[in-house]
Amino acid sequence: MQEYKLERILILDTDAHAGNGTCEYFYEEPRVMFIDLHQDPRTLYPGTGFVEQIGSGKGRGFTINVPLPIALAMTPTSWYSIVWLQPVCEEFRPQVIIRNGGSDPHYSDGLTNLGLSVPGFQDDR
Repeated sequence: MQEYKLERILILDTDAHAGNGTCEYFYEEPRVMFIDLHQDPRTLYPGTGFVEQIGSGKGRGFTINVPLPIALAMTPTSWYSIVWLQPVCEEFRPQVIIRNGGSDPHYSDGLTNLGLSVPGFQDDR
């Protein structure tokens, strides 16, 4: 961060699994906001990413976990489309946004149950 003179970085993780490694690394860092949308941690490895896990020390409040319920039926969109994080992002005013995600929220993934279709990966807001 210092090399590039950055003061605020936002990491948005949309992989179906909780981003426990990234979360742990930045858990006490107030210059990095980590927002993680993932399948309910009670139903999928690694079993982390509960809403009460919000950071600690100076980083308290800079970790936002959004556990999503498993899909009951495949739909063209997903739970991702109803999660609206713009106000918190505007308040934090990141200089850089890093998106981390895979294809495992897709409905055909054999391990996850978020039921996301291909158009569901796009948000037109």
